[in-house]
Amino acid sequence: MKMRILPALACTLLLPIAAHAAPLVLYGHDRGLGEQVRLTTTANADAARDAFLARLDDAITEDFERFREYAGYQTGLSLDFGALGTSTLQSTDNNKSLWVDAVALGTTNTKGRYAISGLNYLQVSSSHFQLNFSQPVSAFGFYGIDIGDFSGRFTLEVFRPNGVSTSYSLDDTYRSPGGGVLYWGLIDAENPFSSIRFGNSNSGTDWFGFDDMTIANAKPQPVSEPGALGLLGLGVAVLGFTRRRKVA
Repeated sequence: MKMRILPALACTLLLPIAAHAAPLVLYGHDRGLGEQVRLTTTANADAARDAFLARLDDAITEDFERFREYAGYQTGLSLDFGALGTSTLQSTDNNKSLWVDAVALGTTNTKGRYAISGLNYLQVSSSHFQLNFSQPVSAFGFYGIDIGDFSGRFTLEVFRPNGVSTSYSLDDTYRSPGGGVLYWGLIDAENPFSSIRFGNSNSGTDWFGFDDMTIANAKPQPVSEPGALGLLGLGVAVLGFTRRRKVA
């Protein structure tokens, strides 16, 4: 799968250029080779990450290396993003299936999960877990490892301070081979967001790994007709679904 650059409303590229930039999703997925195999290259995921970081200022990444093994179990995690604020990470099962794990370089945890950088990564198997930011941010990205191999459908819901949310579904991870790696990044300079909820339709059975969570301020991007039409050449597709609704 190639890295995708997905405006939330792709059809707007065919219309006159609007004054405001649409939310931008950057996504790449490298399929796994089995639970015992750690991918040595992740070209698609890395390309999505690089395109994401190129559009940011003051990016700060949590790589989980400062945490001890099993940190977060029954307590959740507090993440420190410096000048961009702090974040709390909590799951819906009282954090009984959320903790930091460690795996030696070159190996997996025998079930398809491993760190992207260093030794530590976060693993979660609750139906939902949520990252709440102490102040709204305009960009968030992360690596996902071993997503969906046990039939867990992976979803994300992004919440704005005004109560509006946007949902995304990464359908191509469903029943994909173990050990795969993806990168997903969202940039929305016009409407910063205050929290993100991660969903797993097969909680307790399908475990998801996460690493290198990044938040940042989005760089101002010039909006011009040639630039917008150039995105068409990269391939615009709809990833799962995107919908907006008012939170009750």
